[in-house]
This record gives sequence, structure tokens and C-alpha cells, in this order.
Amino acid sequence: MNLELFATIGGLGLTGLILWAEFALMPICTSLIDVTSIRFGKLEEFFDLSAEYDAKHEYRVAWVDFASRGSALGRGIFMAGDHPIHGSLDVEERPKGPASFTPPVALISGLTLRAFNEL
Repeated sequence: MNLELFATIGGLGLTGLILWAEFALMPICTSLIDVTSIRFGKLEEFFDLSAEYDAKHEYRVAWVDFASRGSALGRGIFMAGDHPIHGSLDVEERPKGPASFTPPVALISGLTLRAFNEL
């Protein structure tokens, strides 16, 4: 193995050196996406929604709550969408302001403890 050429790119199982990459882009008429959002209560419902909507829509994503317990385990939101046929490629400018940031609890605890000790 030639260690000078070895590299890890991206993670998620993609380990190695990429020497060539090709991809195709899809033409769109608008920067917007029409989205359908559906709540589901368990993983079986997700699989049913996925089977129904995967062939009908260009984009699909789901957020699944694996942190919940009991009957709520596996609940989530399934979203499917497509670019509309008509529209504009313009993107709305968002107001600039302070970014929202929620620090990890350990950071808050450490800062609070340090501030308390300095009193």
C-alpha cells in the first residue's frame, strides 16, 4: 500500500482516493420545491409511505425519532417534493442578523460551574 496516496474523504464508508467523479444535473425552472409532509407513528408506516411516494416524487426525506420510547418509538415526518413547472430561479434574500446557537448542555454546565467558582 502506498501511504502517500492514501486519503479518507467524507466518511460514511467512503474511504479511499477519488481520482475521477462524474455526475449529471437536472434542469429546473424554479428554485422552489412543492413539498408534501406526512406524519407517521411507527416505522412500518414509514416503509408504506416510502413505497408509495418514491416513484412519484423527485425528492424524498424522512426524519425519524429513535430517541422516543414506548409506542412513540419510530415516529417521524416523511417529506416528498418536486420542483414546480413554472416559477423563478430567484432566491429570496433572508434578513441578516445574529445566528441562533444552542450550545451543548456539557458546555453550558462547564461555563456555569466555572463562573460560579470565580465568584
